[in-house]
Amino acid sequence: MVNAWMGAALGLAAQLLTNGSRLLPLSRRPWEHLAAMALGAYIGKIWGEYQHDKIERKEYRMKRDLERARRENQMRLEQVAAENGA
Repeated sequence: MVNAWMGAALGLAAQLLTNGSRLLPLSRRPWEHLAAMALGAYIGKIWGEYQHDKIERKEYRMKRDLERARRENQMRLEQVAAENGA
């Protein structure tokens, strides 16, 4: 939700900056402000979901790799114990 609000704020800021740089009144054509805010909110929402999925995938890969390393280490330990015990 914060990402959507940040996106909306950035959309509004972009529209105000555009009007200001063209030396137009800042509130000229207010529907463009709303469109920029809506687009920014949508992009912020999508970005937040992407980041969340990215973190979940990374955590899954880390857990998988950790389990694989544990199994390999256990096999090596058993192999060394068998060689030393035999």
